[in-house]
Amino acid sequence: MRNILVIAILLSVCLFSAMPKNEISFTLPIVSTDNKFTGGPYPNMTELIALKEQGITTIVSLLDPSFFSIEPLLITKENHAVATLGMNLIHIQNLDAEQIQTLVKSTAHEKYYVHGYHDQDRVFKFMNIVNQITDSALPLSLFTGTPMQSGIVKIIAPNVAIGPRPIETEFKEYLKARGINNIGYTGPCDSQESITDKHIAELAHLNWMCLQVNDTIKFNALRNGGPWYVYGPVLPLIEVELTKRISQLTSATSQ
Repeated sequence: MRNILVIAILLSVCLFSAMPKNEISFTLPIVSTDNKFTGGPYPNMTELIALKEQGITTIVSLLDPSFFSIEPLLITKENHAVATLGMNLIHIQNLDAEQIQTLVKSTAHEKYYVHGYHDQDRVFKFMNIVNQITDSALPLSLFTGTPMQSGIVKIIAPNVAIGPRPIETEFKEYLKARGINNIGYTGPCDSQESITDKHIAELAHLNWMCLQVNDTIKFNALRNGGPWYVYGPVLPLIEVELTKRISQLTSATSQ
């Protein structure tokens, strides 16, 4: 009887050691160029809750029962966890390009978290397919002829436009209508203007990011997302440097 108990404990320890750990880091996510998909490792329940709080609505699982022996169990656990949290779950096996294209082209206002197991190979391959389908470049003629109420809009990179502060209706009827997906605000993140505009932008289904002058990581993010519209009270002071920096990033990315 004692031997049976010891074996059972050892099996439990082995199974637990094979499961995803709470210390999985989400600090360096993999993001598609259209900012619609964020990727990372297999999330446990605590991390699923955090993802939901961050606005993720749908989990895209790249797990495959034939890949690792533990993946059927992970799939079962995730099905239960996602259902409990009221989130959506999509299974894509073998990186099915047709399924991925359907997601990319969908007009549903969803934010996706994509994962495999601990390895990130499948996630990177998924993002590569997404980025090949997505074209975030802005036509140079997009903003000519029809300025915003407070001034003209300039395109300073294939996926970045800059200009004045939009009035409330322009977030949706001018920027969103012209294909802008992301807003970059240059100014104090806790200002009333920032808080108000963030709320309006999100109602128009635009992603929002507050850009601090010394935050290199966030400014570097402009090369990956898009299309972007950047504005704010600090923009006139940093426009030349911003244009130069984005041009350098764009050149480095295209090499």
